[in-house]
Amino acid sequence: MTPSSKTQSGETKRYNAPALEKGLDILELLSTKTRPVSQSAIALELGRSTSEVFRMLTCLEDRGYIAKSYDSEGLVLTMRLHNLAHNWPPSKRLLEVALPEMRNFAEETNQSCHLGVYSSGRLYIAAQADSPLPVTISVKVTADFPLLRTASGRVLLAYQDKKIAEHWIAASEPDLSTEGRANLEQRLKNIRAKGVEVSESDRIASLTDISCPIIDLHGNAIAAVTVPYLNLLNHNTPIEVVRDQLHRTVQIISKQMGFGQ
Repeated sequence: MTPSSKTQSGETKRYNAPALEKGLDILELLSTKTRPVSQSAIALELGRSTSEVFRMLTCLEDRGYIAKSYDSEGLVLTMRLHNLAHNWPPSKRLLEVALPEMRNFAEETNQSCHLGVYSSGRLYIAAQADSPLPVTISVKVTADFPLLRTASGRVLLAYQDKKIAEHWIAASEPDLSTEGRANLEQRLKNIRAKGVEVSESDRIASLTDISCPIIDLHGNAIAAVTVPYLNLLNHNTPIEVVRDQLHRTVQIISKQMGFGQ
């Protein structure tokens, strides 16, 4: 029997699958790179021999997950992983329904918005709709952020069953203090009472985030739509109007997903 090892969370794995782990290590490494990476550099960063990395790279390239860069010998990720995620039925259906409504919202309010979902203790950006104006705030699709440090993440957390919420908090911030937990609980309570989070941006000074949940049949949030509200001098829509329109938008999305009354 192969010896057990530790996962990233520190838990002991039940079984080892060395070949699979090598392939996943390569995919995870390339996902962090903005430029092509050579075979030798991949081997060096992963602490593996060039021969075992070569076998993995050949397999991943044959399956279409990676490809050689057109202008160098380096390797890059293809869109295959992205396409797999978006072909997963719940995700695909959500994007098909949400994106048209998000674009309508952006056109009506002159404000951009993005769709966030939970992923392994993080807030993952699944879609973006830009304002029609020349000046806008855009959040990169596939970017991820600390769950508790975003309006979207707190809204998602506010509308979860207690057991799931506890798991998400532990995955996001395992060392959250007693005071921090108390402050978070009060904040989540306020979100549930209002049905919306309106708060100063955790990322950009002088920017206000407005976030509303997309609710399923069980009252749980499957996603959040968030507006990084810009106070535009010549084309401004009052923040109260944007908030109310965002609330109507998520209700429309929920109904079209089959969750609304």
